[in-house]
Amino acid sequence: MTRPIGSAQRIARLFARMQFDSRKRRRFYRNVVALMRSGMSRSEAIETICNVASRGGKKPGEPMALVAFDVSNGIRNGLGFADALSGWIPKEERSFLAVIENTHQFQEQLARFCEALDKKEGQRHSIASALAYPVFLLFLSYGLLVYFDAAIVPALDRILPAARWTGAASALDAASGTASNLAPCIAAFAIAFPALMLFVLPRWTGRGRSQADKLPLFAAYRVHTGAAFLQSAASLMTSGMSAVEAINRVKASARPYVADRIEKIRFHLLNGCDLGTAMDMAGTGWPDPELNNSLRICSRAPNFPSLISLMVAEWRENARADAERRLAMLRSSAFVLVFGVILFVVFAMYEIQGQIAAGF
Repeated sequence: MTRPIGSAQRIARLFARMQFDSRKRRRFYRNVVALMRSGMSRSEAIETICNVASRGGKKPGEPMALVAFDVSNGIRNGLGFADALSGWIPKEERSFLAVIENTHQFQEQLARFCEALDKKEGQRHSIASALAYPVFLLFLSYGLLVYFDAAIVPALDRILPAARWTGAASALDAASGTASNLAPCIAAFAIAFPALMLFVLPRWTGRGRSQADKLPLFAAYRVHTGAAFLQSAASLMTSGMSAVEAINRVKASARPYVADRIEKIRFHLLNGCDLGTAMDMAGTGWPDPELNNSLRICSRAPNFPSLISLMVAEWRENARADAERRLAMLRSSAFVLVFGVILFVVFAMYEIQGQIAAGF
């Protein structure tokens, strides 16, 4: 296997990182699983992927070949599978891979991880598409008010001064003026809000977070992190670790929000509670009070780690259905809002016409 060379190597690697998206990562993982199930070792599987992706070394700059080369080279230099992928995959994926890479059921766990990523991607797309419509309608309503203030009011003001408008016409003038004045703030908020959420979601652990976790975006993050934690813990417990050892491994690579929840669970585990009871008694409601209660009931079962995976899958499906119901309500509310704004504008325009006619 030959190291990719050339003056544009750095650009090629940057391009490869951009191309190595969620779909291609899942394909890479599944190729590793398939080759390992055929009898290859992990390093042999990755070298095979690199050789095929680079067309036998003829196209070493192909994104998949660059990724596989980095991973193979890292493993040869003593790195673990997850550390060798560092820089190519998100931190949360790397954390999970670090948990399962030395277990006896690595292939099975990685295959199940790919299935979970499939579901997560599908849920993300469905939420994004469901949110796009109401957000578009909200911006349409706001844009209609701004347009009225910028284009319609000046034209009508020349005929009948806006100061003399009454009733709905006066209210529309005030509302559209306020919308125009707030437009820079709204634009700044629309830009800053995603960045703020990306910063706050994994870091906020203090007072009020448990209540915030009931809100849509926070709830989605709670479900995602809770499912990832339980899947990781179940994988380690299946390999023979105790619950305390398992969550210690998970916590080592966790972000502040998850690490804080795990520490509260760990406290009760060290005081003799089983995992389900510890999660219930932690008091955070993470990842879900009903799921925690179910885990508490089943925690004495001999196949508890396997039951965790089944319960998490069912819980995620219920959470997805609940999110879709809430999004449907949001779409309906947004449609009613747009209809109300349009109706209000039309009614106000009729009033303005009547007041102009009366003025003459």
